[in-house]
Amino acid sequence: MARPYKYSYLNIDIRNLNTTPRSFCNRMLGEGDKNGDKFCVRIFDEGVPVNISDCSVVGYFVRQDGTTVVVEGTITGTDHNIAVITLPSSCYAVTGQFTLSIKVSGTNFSGTIWIVDGTITDTSTNTYVDPGSVISGLDETLVERAEVAAEIIGNLSTSATQIAGDRYKCLVTLSS
Repeated sequence: MARPYKYSYLNIDIRNLNTTPRSFCNRMLGEGDKNGDKFCVRIFDEGVPVNISDCSVVGYFVRQDGTTVVVEGTITGTDHNIAVITLPSSCYAVTGQFTLSIKVSGTNFSGTIWIVDGTITDTSTNTYVDPGSVISGLDETLVERAEVAAEIIGNLSTSATQIAGDRYKCLVTLSS
C-alpha cells in the first residue's frame, strides 16, 4: 500500500492577489522521504474557478545547502484550476530550512502564486539503541562486519580451491 500524501492547500483569488501569499509549513518534513508532500493552490477569479490548463506549473525548492531543486508541477481539478507540486526525494535530501516558491505561467496568467517556508528534519541518526546497549556509529559497524565476512568467505574459497582445484562448491552460512 502506497504511503498517503500529506496535502497543503491554499485558495487564491487572482483579483485580490496584491502580494504573493507566504506561509510556514506547519508540520516537519522528514529527511529521506519521497513524493510524500503535495502543495496545492486552487485559483479563482472573484470566486469562479480559473481554468489554467494552458499553463505550466513549476516549483523552486531552495534547500538549506543553497541548492535549488526544480520541480515540474501538474494541473488538476474538475475545473482545471488547481496547481500541484509534489516533492521528489531530492527535496528531502538535506536537513534544515527550505523555501518553496510555486509559479504558474500561461497566456492569461503568470506569476508566483505561493511561497512556503519550512523545515526538513532528521528522522534518524547514526546512533541506535538496542534493547540493552547503545550502538554508536552503526554505519561503521556494518562496514566492519561486511569486511570481516568478505575476508572469511575469501579465505574459505581459497582453502576450497587448494583442496579441490577449480571444481568445488562452497556453502557459507554466517550466524551471529
